[in-house]
Amino acid sequence: MLTRRTLLTTSALGLLAGCATRAPLGAKPSLLTFADAPISLHDFTQFASSPLILDRVELWWISNNEHMIVGHIRGGLTAYLPSNKRFGDDLQLFGSRVLPYFLGKDLRLIEQHIETCARANYKIVGLPFWNHIGHLEMLALEAIGQAAKRPVFDLVGGGKRSSVAVYLSNRDRHTTPEQEIEAFMLPRIQATGARAVKLGIGGRMSRNADAWDGRSEALVARARKVLGDGCSIAVDANGSYDAATGIEVGRMLESYGVWFFEEPCPFEEFEMTRQVTQALDVAVAGGEQDSSAAKWRWMIENRMVDVVQPDLFYAGGFLRSLRYAQAAAANGLDCIPHAPRAHAGAATMLQFIACLDRPGAFHEFSAKAALAQPAYDYAPRLAIRDGAIAVPTGPGFGISYDIEAVRRIAKPVTFDVGEIDDGD
Repeated sequence: MLTRRTLLTTSALGLLAGCATRAPLGAKPSLLTFADAPISLHDFTQFASSPLILDRVELWWISNNEHMIVGHIRGGLTAYLPSNKRFGDDLQLFGSRVLPYFLGKDLRLIEQHIETCARANYKIVGLPFWNHIGHLEMLALEAIGQAAKRPVFDLVGGGKRSSVAVYLSNRDRHTTPEQEIEAFMLPRIQATGARAVKLGIGGRMSRNADAWDGRSEALVARARKVLGDGCSIAVDANGSYDAATGIEVGRMLESYGVWFFEEPCPFEEFEMTRQVTQALDVAVAGGEQDSSAAKWRWMIENRMVDVVQPDLFYAGGFLRSLRYAQAAAANGLDCIPHAPRAHAGAATMLQFIACLDRPGAFHEFSAKAALAQPAYDYAPRLAIRDGAIAVPTGPGFGISYDIEAVRRIAKPVTFDVGEIDDGD
């Protein structure tokens, strides 16, 4: 069973001996810069001798939760990237304000193009903007990896581990504790060998309300009883509580040996969250919604949380998220990225974990997808065996797709591409 004390000394391959100490508040992250438009920190020209010019981007609709983004590189290379579920929410933003800054550009210089795009669009930067940036950045990394015939983690000095232990996440709040644990979670644990889960408590941005009276504690108690002390239990409140209630709930969680307590307070309430973190022994986690580098600096310097959770897409890409994780590690904080994905879409998370100095013990995989067949064929299959998934080591993010199979279920998406706009 993981507690805050053991959490801070874990790796993705298991628990390590020893006890970490907290860095003092106000300690500076070990970064060259913190800015919403970061300077270029990586020289990707060393991995491809010729420019990788992005000529065209196609979008294929697979489901309401996923598009396939297809990047056509001059000279014949094609890069494929499954999207997250938020990508399709605003394709006008993608086509008019983001994509024009990358078309016709050398993807080896991806960080420079991100900086230019962010500066030009400074009035609209926020999670939807950075989510689109994140997709294009990871499409670029896929193309660079394909050209170099190297995995992405190798491009950025990773390769620190070959497999990632996972926790099964489910945040439904309409189920009874028995339905959630015995009927839903237990069969998936038995089938995958997973040794950790994450459950939804509270009511999601609910101003201290539970989904129904008493559900949260009953759910955690049921999980501990049925899953046993050998299973690490995390919970996600999705911003349900103010500081006082978050501390009260946290004390309850401590009594059941909960591993980490995610987003106890509304994500914009940094000081509330910090108060909860400082009051509790259970580790507090957060950062999923945050795309501003200045906010990340405050979070880390002021130890708002014990565990940072950048979302690789929402935060603006693999490289920005890696900088936050590095800064967190320098301040004694673990990184467990927000990654509620599965199948081929989990490859980005797996390669990210392979780069981390301080990963948590387990990392996110969608419980709903754990026993489901993927929508299309890909290789290697990212299956959970004995609670872990092997990090793919092929070029790019390591996944090859049966493109004809994808085409059979996908629908082309039309969108308008604008011109570079210097703002007003």
